[in-house]
Amino acid sequence: MTSGSAIYEQESSFEVYGFAIVRNVLTPAEVREYRELFRRLFAKEGKNSWRMLPPREVYRHREIYALAFKPPVVERLRRALGPDLFYVPTFMLHRNMFGGWHTDSGHEAPGIHLKSKDYRFAKCGLFFQSNTTAWGGSIEVVPGGHKWLIETGNVELDFKLKQTINDHCSFYHKIVVDVGPGDFIFFDSRLPHASAMPVGVGYDDLLGAYGRMADMPEDNSKYVFYWDSGNEMSSKAFLGDALDRCLREKITEEAARFDYASRHYPEDYPPDLARMAEAAAVRVASLDQENSHRVKARLSETGVPHGRDVQSEN
Repeated sequence: MTSGSAIYEQESSFEVYGFAIVRNVLTPAEVREYRELFRRLFAKEGKNSWRMLPPREVYRHREIYALAFKPPVVERLRRALGPDLFYVPTFMLHRNMFGGWHTDSGHEAPGIHLKSKDYRFAKCGLFFQSNTTAWGGSIEVVPGGHKWLIETGNVELDFKLKQTINDHCSFYHKIVVDVGPGDFIFFDSRLPHASAMPVGVGYDDLLGAYGRMADMPEDNSKYVFYWDSGNEMSSKAFLGDALDRCLREKITEEAARFDYASRHYPEDYPPDLARMAEAAAVRVASLDQENSHRVKARLSETGVPHGRDVQSEN
């Protein structure tokens, strides 16, 4: 464990620094089993060329989405985000994906809800490898970068100032999160972060489309299982933004990532997922039926598979 990493495991870490670590959610044996499962899934039917398994694919594998309902995960999220805990099932399994500095709420800016004292929304990630200098494997963050250091009363100006401060801090105040196989990290969606980049392995030559790194040795492959969680207000705002983007933006093959917005809970989700959520006392956020159908219609324009097919392959 690197110096200082223990402070990010403390109860107050999410509030103070914008992220927190939960150690050893999975045992070493479980991590090995999952990595082998992931290898097989990405190799199947040419999926080795994919950068991620989108929600529709993850919903077919109960052993993957069950990870989100592990007791240490749910308990820690509830303490940080509030007792009335919501999941937005944006379930995605990333493989060898590397992205630059951003915030996950950037597309919601300059939404006034992002400045609310009641805002609680986090990206949740379960990691299946340690970070190494050569191959990456974790994320970089700006501790405390989720906070508003300057507030002028002008919402748009406040967002611009925060972006300027974030850009500065990503150069001078970033850290690499100390992660190990089976560790869980969750971070405020307003927190500046980036992938911990590989160094000295011909990164630029291996980097493919959308930040996917091709031809990484399997032993060094980076796997992260992601989803979103928050309180009711923040989850509704997130879904409202997804609806707006689906109706407003040009829809491409990347539309598969919006699959969750085309589903109404519980009937459009695997029955096992609903049972797990009920057992964990986790509420699942979804658009109402009318708007989920509007998203379905927009996604159908792409020809990309999405929607209600939840037949398990297990």
